Parts: sequence; structure tokens; C-alpha cells
Amino acid sequence: SGTWAQRFTFRARRLAELSAEDLMSIDSRTPSLLLRSFKDDLTPLRPAFELGRQYVRKALEVVPEQLTLEETVCDVLGDSGPVIAIGRPGEALPPVGAARQYVSNENWRETVSSQIMRVRWIAVILGTTEGLVSECAAIRELGRTRDTLAVLPPLAARDLLARWAAFSRGALGTTPVNGVEQVLVATFADVSRIVFIPCRERDEDSYELAIRRALVLLLTTQSPAGTGGAE
Repeated sequence: SGTWAQRFTFRARRLAELSAEDLMSIDSRTPSLLLRSFKDDLTPLRPAFELGRQYVRKALEVVPEQLTLEETVCDVLGDSGPVIAIGRPGEALPPVGAARQYVSNENWRETVSSQIMRVRWIAVILGTTEGLVSECAAIRELGRTRDTLAVLPPLAARDLLARWAAFSRGALGTTPVNGVEQVLVATFADVSRIVFIPCRERDEDSYELAIRRALVLLLTTQSPAGTGGAE
């Protein structure tokens, strides 16, 4: 069936994912870092032109592939170099997207801090877990706020506000602002000057365009690659 074929294809793509170490051994460009809560690894995005895809699905009797938010982020950042992330402990297969590096619970904070200092860009899929909040605080403490893009998942307004509040507490050290319900991505000239990229739609294409626009903004404020990015 179409569902079986889709699952087979998705599993094959996961099996083909390289580790962070292997990917960086064959790609010498400065990597980017993805930070997120493990529970958001497979956050799906609504396909663009959904009605058209439903028509194709009916005609071909297949299930259209649904990209995750992580895949969309990594597809854009991957144009500039490898995208790496800390892997969920004990997972059998990594999700499709960022190349995983697996570390012990005792070493993850030190590893993330080291990554934050050497990557080109940092993408944060907003969440409320304390581990992610502490990683966001490290971004601020290490002076990498200007090199960060905050990605707001496709959630209800109440959940978005909670995630933005957690991010503000960690990465910005400030109280959150309201009005982020239609924001897809945010960038930061500094902690007091936030640039929001809004869109009424929250589908694959909208996120891709918003992330690309965010990267253009980052390029106007980012420190030269390879210098550690300290402000």
C-alpha cells in the first residue's frame, strides 16, 4: 500500500543519515547547530498546496510525503554547510535532518557549549524543557545571540506563547513579548531588537521562505565564520 511504501522510504532515509562526525569528515564547511527538545524531533508540517496533494494522493493511491519542521530547517541551513545536533540517547535510528552526535548525560552541556562557539548559525526550535532553556542560556552567555534564529513550531497560540516565554528566559534573559502567534521565525540584532518574520500560513513553503529570509538578516549582523562569533 501507499502507507507501507511511505514508511519504507522514510526508514531508508533514516538509515542513510550520517553521524555528525562522519558528515564533518567529508564536508569541511563550518557547520550549523540545531537545538530543540527531543520530543519535537518529528514535528510534521502541513504540505503546501494541500488540496492539490490530496488530489494526487487519490489519483495515485499513495500517501504524500510529509516533511518535518527539522527537515525544512536543515534543508535551508544545509545549503551553507553541515547541520549537526545532539542525538536522543538510546534511539535506534536518527530522524531525517541534522546529523546526530551522541554524548553522555554528563557531557552534553559541555558539548553543546563547545558546538555553540564553533558553528556558523544556530537554529532553535522553541520548546519548554529545562534542558533546551539551559542551552538557550548558553547562547546568550557565549555571545551568539546575533547568530541565532528562533523557529516557532506550528502550534496553537497558547503553546507558542509558553515556548516563546521559555526561549526569552534562556536566550534573551528578558520577559517575553506578546503577539508571536503568527510568527514563524525570529532573529536578533541584539536582545532588545528582535525581528519577527510572520506569516498566516504555517506550511512547508512558508517555513522555508521564512527561514531563508532569516538567514539573509543573519548575514547582515553575523560575525565572520570561524571566529567564534563573540559579540
